[in-house]
Amino acid sequence: MREKTTLEENVHFDLEGIQNNSKKRFAKIIFQICLYDVIFILSVLDLIFFSEHLALFILGALGVCVSAVLESRVIKHLVFSDYSRARGKVEYVQKEIKVVHTAKVGGINPFGVRKYDNNRKSEIRLGVFIKDGDKVRGYFLNDVNEAHADYYDSKGEMIHFWGTRFPVKTEIGKEKWLCPICGHFNQNEEKICTECKNKIIK
Repeated sequence: MREKTTLEENVHFDLEGIQNNSKKRFAKIIFQICLYDVIFILSVLDLIFFSEHLALFILGALGVCVSAVLESRVIKHLVFSDYSRARGKVEYVQKEIKVVHTAKVGGINPFGVRKYDNNRKSEIRLGVFIKDGDKVRGYFLNDVNEAHADYYDSKGEMIHFWGTRFPVKTEIGKEKWLCPICGHFNQNEEKICTECKNKIIK
């Protein structure tokens, strides 16, 4: 009943579109995990029963390695708090600035050692805690910017839709609104997020 009331009160959001999009993304993640699991199992069986054949052994070893790496990447980006609903006032916001080290190839040298550039950047991480009834639900956002920090610091009532990353204000601002899926700020007259191309506003 609470969920139905919440959805009815937020008529300016394209609730059906957001929910359908979230379900499709979730189904895609589950499909990828299942596919990589099947490849991993078949590759292990190949190693067990056909290890005497060099070509099949190499194929099985590659299957194990590739499926394990791909599945770990999918799981790494799977945030369980994205798949919860919440509505209420922001209890508090936790801000952390973390220095992240990155390395990238500086150039390609076929006749010598390839050079790597080591860079450091300051990454803003936010913890947004929403009081939903008797519970306080936390949503943790990595690699955001100062505009996001200001948005959540203003507090107020927010809602988090199942399957999205960013909690959003229940009232659309006069100038910009935040996309709950990708976190991009859009102009008030926009109905479709200019970054992820999903319809958010009716």
